[in-house]
Parts: sequence; structure tokens; C-alpha cells
Amino acid sequence: MSTDVLGVHGIWNYRDATATDAETALTQRWADALAMESVAVAYYADHLRLGYHGPGDDLGALDGALDGMPRQLLEAWIAELGWEGGAAQGRALVPLRQLMSWFVTRCGADRAIVLPFVSEFLEEVAVYLDPRDPSKRQAVQSIVARAIHQHQPRIVVAHSLGSVVTYETLWAYPRLAVELLVTIGSPLAMPNAIFPLLQPAPVNGIGARPPGVQRWVNIADPSDIVAIPRPLRNRFDGIDEDLERPVGWWFTHAASAYLSSRDLRDIIGGHLQSPRRH
Repeated sequence: MSTDVLGVHGIWNYRDATATDAETALTQRWADALAMESVAVAYYADHLRLGYHGPGDDLGALDGALDGMPRQLLEAWIAELGWEGGAAQGRALVPLRQLMSWFVTRCGADRAIVLPFVSEFLEEVAVYLDPRDPSKRQAVQSIVARAIHQHQPRIVVAHSLGSVVTYETLWAYPRLAVELLVTIGSPLAMPNAIFPLLQPAPVNGIGARPPGVQRWVNIADPSDIVAIPRPLRNRFDGIDEDLERPVGWWFTHAASAYLSSRDLRDIIGGHLQSPRRH
């Protein structure tokens, strides 16, 4: 049976439960946020757990376990945001914990929320992109491909890291057909961290719309520190609409902020009023 919307979640969605139970709970949250019933979510967070690497706040151990990728991600992130204080001479000698503390302070948001979010981002993105262990990347893509095949959604909404996963999945499985892909809070274009590591690799600095996607819309909040650089269409051909819209007033990267936004609901509602395309 087909589903109107299939969601592909971003980071910070791991639950200590069976994959089925976690997926069910996440699907309900997305359905509530979108205020619609015909929703499914592809859950993959359990494949991006590094396992024990030290105490939860031991960023040095995390960095060591992932061969320095977390630090590379954080430094690229800081550089793209243009925060000169983080690019001072000798930054390479600054302990990762201190660099993280500076980053969180610069965000100007609740440290209790931002610190674990950034730590999770560094871990899950690094695990997914880790060239030493491509099996996790392949497993995550297989889950998303299976969900698209099973649910036959008219619309795929992909948030945060989920936009990277979905982009690569649709290239890896070119027979998958998606009428409308909506990426929200996407870091696809993040230079020196995500963009150059995409599969397939961008050609002459430009990525392209996956072959099975009929229409692609991107939405980014102007204050979303993950959806950078903007506009996304500067780095990707085939984006039909690239909207920069405020979706909240606090932690604007949250999936719930995007899912409950008028812009996304209007896009979904407008598309569902049209006949199913074949």
C-alpha cells in the first residue's frame, strides 16, 4: 500500500529500543508534526552507533575512535560559519573539548541542548561517512531504499543527515522513483566535510538531482547552523525550488520546526492535490 509521505530522519534519533519500536514512535512524531496520517519514517539510527568510546563527554576518545573525522567536521563547520575566533592561528593545537566549548558558546543557545546535539552530529556523520567502514553507509542506504520500495511514497521528506543519506540512496538505487523530494535543514553542501565526500562525487564542484526524482524542493531556515552554505542550488543542479524561510525562533534545525512549518505543509498539500505521476 502506498504512503503519501516517507520521512528520512536526521541525527539524534537513536532510541534504546528495537528498530521496529523506534521506527513506530518516530513515525508517530512525524505524523503529529505534519498533522497527517499517511506517513512512514525510515529508521536507521541504530546503524550509526559507534559503541563505547569512553565517557559520553570524552570528545578526544570519540575523535580517536573515528580517526580524526569529528575534529575535521567541526573545523570545517566553524570555518563555513565564518566564526573567525575559531580559526585563530594555532587552532590545531586546541583540544577538541575546548574547541567544542567555544563553538557551543558562539551558538548562543542553551548549552545543555546544543552540546549533546553537536556531539551527536559529529559522531553520526563521521560514522556514516567513515571510509574505513563503508558497510554502515551501505546498510543505512539499504534501509532507506527498502522503505521507498515498500511504501511507494509520493513525497520523500529528508531532514539533516537524512538528506545526505537520501541523496546517496537515490543515486545508488536509480530505479527508485520519487515524485517529490523535499530536503529540510540539509548540510549536503557543507564544504570540506560532507560535500566532497558525497557518492557519486560532485562534478566540477556541482552535484545533481538523483535520476529517479521528478521534482526537488529544499527548505532552509536562515539561522539554521547545519543547513550551510545557502542557497543549496549553488552547489546542486536540478533543485526546482530553494526556499530560505524562518521555521522557528529557537533551535531552528529541529525536525519538528520544519515539519510544522506552513511552507512545508503547503508544498506537501499542493503536491498531493495533483494526480499521482507514473
